[in-house]
Amino acid sequence: MSSGKKRKVDTGGRQFQEKWTEEFFFILHNGKPICLLCNESISVMKEFNIKRHYSTKHATLHSLTGQLRTEKIQKLTANLEKQQQMFHKQ
Repeated sequence: MSSGKKRKVDTGGRQFQEKWTEEFFFILHNGKPICLLCNESISVMKEFNIKRHYSTKHATLHSLTGQLRTEKIQKLTANLEKQQQMFHKQ
């Protein structure tokens, strides 16, 4: 029989890492990781989940590297900020 104890989850590995922005096009917004490409949020902040989202939904962008990748991230981040400002102004 089950003893009724719940498994403790280590939250130490569940912090957003800035490298995920460059590698997987994710940013942290209001405590949730948001995909810059499709604006979808991931419920559990773990690298495996973010990597799985990127590899299954945006695999075609894997070839984008260097300066082009950085420019794309900056452009998508600016677009997301503009969208959020529109909602706050109303």
